[in-house]
Amino acid sequence: MYFTFSSSFSVLGHFEQAVSCLEHQIGIARKLADRQMEASAASGLGSVYQQMNEPSKALNMHMVDLRLAEETANAEAQCRALGNLGATHEALSNLDEAVHFQEQHLSMAAQIGDKSAKTKVRLKL
Repeated sequence: MYFTFSSSFSVLGHFEQAVSCLEHQIGIARKLADRQMEASAASGLGSVYQQMNEPSKALNMHMVDLRLAEETANAEAQCRALGNLGATHEALSNLDEAVHFQEQHLSMAAQIGDKSAKTKVRLKL
């Protein structure tokens, strides 16, 4: 529910409210020990921080997303996190890191059969 609110706030440019919703979702996820919900919220926070032009915060949240996705063996979430890390590093002009994460993204997308992600990555590389 909070993720939906955060998406709406983000589209409207109300980034602080989006951050608040996602932080609240992370708190609930931690209380429930729901690592996948926490990963989803971390991904959302990373995206909002990118929109807010706060790339270091975005990188941190995308790394949290990746760690949680790996801990829960969620390949789709790992794929998402790797793509987000690649895009954030690209925005920071950390091109070696961007390529590193996008190559991992491509590999993961191939493993899970995500043709759309594979196409997007190939266009970036």
